[in-house]
Amino acid sequence: MPRTDASGKSLGKTASGSSRLTEDMDLNCGGILDGTDTVQGMGKVIFEHMLKICSGEKSKSEELGLGDHEFVPWNIGVVG
Repeated sequence: MPRTDASGKSLGKTASGSSRLTEDMDLNCGGILDGTDTVQGMGKVIFEHMLKICSGEKSKSEELGLGDHEFVPWNIGVVG
């Protein structure tokens, strides 16, 4: 299952998982595991994609309307 970071984008961890979840995964990080990508190279790809998201491009979760409640560091309203 893809993990979602604080910006709402999903990162896949295996090539096989990525092919099943392409509709809700922004990046396939499986190349690190199968040796076709390096950690440094994928880190650059993630960083560049994060800049696009921070500049207004929508993540797959946002396009699907799923990003509204994925990252909630505190409860909104009365807590008690």
